[in-house]
Amino acid sequence: MRQRLTVSESKAIFHKEFPFVVPAVYRRLVDELIVELNLLKNQERFVADGVFAIGLTSIFLDFTKGYKPENQKGILLEAICKCTGFSASNLEQIALEAKKLANGLNTNEIKSLITDNNRDEKESTYKLINKNNHYSRIIAIGIYKLVDMQSNGFNKEEATENSYLDLVNNFGYTKERVEKDVNLYKSSLDKIEKALELIEMNIKDEKRRNKERVSRTKPGQ
Repeated sequence: MRQRLTVSESKAIFHKEFPFVVPAVYRRLVDELIVELNLLKNQERFVADGVFAIGLTSIFLDFTKGYKPENQKGILLEAICKCTGFSASNLEQIALEAKKLANGLNTNEIKSLITDNNRDEKESTYKLINKNNHYSRIIAIGIYKLVDMQSNGFNKEEATENSYLDLVNNFGYTKERVEKDVNLYKSSLDKIEKALELIEMNIKDEKRRNKERVSRTKPGQ
């Protein structure tokens, strides 16, 4: 039986696996993912299925836009997963398979798969879409992203909103809970995007000021 790690133990492992400084704007993301993944790993009813994998990889990619150095992003995800008992490469593969499945089905077909009791014939599918999985914010985002991949056209956002909430009950979750977590996700993403824009503006301003100082100190000027 695998030993259960405390959050403190997971964080200690993370720092061994990722011996770099995490930029301040991304530290909250890292801390929250480690805490949530640690708690999920210790839940008996939790399954790392396709919806969860889509949610986790989407959250990581969305919230690490602009991360520098770029070549540390993969190492960062691996460290977050490893310190909580998951495999980043395995989850990325599961997410890829789930996306392929979602691209070939509409919302009603996904509903049928979720409610179909004939699991033996569709065992591989049920590894990707698992009904009544232990709830987490990561799974809420996974459901949202799953539907978002199928939506298109001018009213894409509205179509996604209506479809993902319609699908929630089939997964065994309440609409209110999922909607609250998805809205928080969107709000947090908007805040970090604005923070990154501000950082970029400050960097450009600092470069401009440095260039002006150099110009003023040149001989004959």
